[in-house]
Amino acid sequence: MNKFSKALTLLTLLLLLPTAQIFAQALSQTLVTVNYLKPETIPESEFRKILNLIQIRSGQILNGTERKALLDAMIDDIIVMQAATSANIRATEGDVIQKLKEMGQVPPGWSLQAIKDQYNSSEMRRHQSWEEMIESLRKEIIKQNYIVSQIKPRTPTNAEIEKAYVDNRDNFILPTRVGVSHIFIATINNEGNPLPAEERQRKLQVAQEASQRINSGAITFEQGVRQYSEDAGSANQLGYLGAIPDESEARTIFGDAFMNAALSLRPGQVSQVITSPRGYHIIRVTDREEGKLLTLNDANPYNPNMSVRDLVFQQLQMQFFQDDATALIQNMRSQATININQAQWLGWEQGSKNP
Repeated sequence: MNKFSKALTLLTLLLLLPTAQIFAQALSQTLVTVNYLKPETIPESEFRKILNLIQIRSGQILNGTERKALLDAMIDDIIVMQAATSANIRATEGDVIQKLKEMGQVPPGWSLQAIKDQYNSSEMRRHQSWEEMIESLRKEIIKQNYIVSQIKPRTPTNAEIEKAYVDNRDNFILPTRVGVSHIFIATINNEGNPLPAEERQRKLQVAQEASQRINSGAITFEQGVRQYSEDAGSANQLGYLGAIPDESEARTIFGDAFMNAALSLRPGQVSQVITSPRGYHIIRVTDREEGKLLTLNDANPYNPNMSVRDLVFQQLQMQFFQDDATALIQNMRSQATININQAQWLGWEQGSKNP
């Protein structure tokens, strides 16, 4: 229900993905000194390593605001880790393996050694060793377990659920869905590049021929699929693409002309030739479900075992926990002494320093 800024996305990436939280042993300028329960430093080399790792994973160069968010997250990590160590919060190897499973990093039936071998043969090994990745993940589990131990779960009230539903009403509008079958004739090659103009013209003539024969009754739509369609994926289903919702993602894939035609047809009707970014289509609508505003008592269309009320309840619980975790860390941070070496930091913030 909530949209997060780039900075918050960065913090989430740092907290939820394994990152190189190993203190640099090599000589390095001290970038930050943090004293919560004891003095600790963030060497410039450590910031450089983590910044490089995140930029590789995200495929983006972080700007000054995002780099400051990263530095703040590293400071918060030190504070929380000190508190967790003081509280004797630990993580076992089993906890690490379970976390890897939750992250989808453990294929069914794979041993820990097989996972390690796979990681060590990957590109990421160049930027973060297996031992560093496991140690960083162990620390993340410890920090998360500490935060969970300090926060009392809050149960959303009916009034809070109803307010959240009303405030985010647009998120609960189920778009109109149309079941669509199509005959597809491509105007792009396997690399996604347009075919030559004369070839596209020839394919248009083929599409027009198929359309004329279907609409005249010379062949059925199903016969047209078998004789003309170049979409091997849907051909085995007699051209059926499934129920397509009228939303931006579908319009990006199929194009406005395709979606507008599909929405204008009644079940059983067949279109004329339609041009999309990928080629020519002749479509038939098989069924239609009108869009509607879901009520709190309606089933969640993406999880029929959960009602909309259950979904809002769950999202509020997550939001409450996030708010309480942020408040907890801010309170701990207020009790710490934090000194940033501004002379060293300026170059990182302005972008003149890079990994």
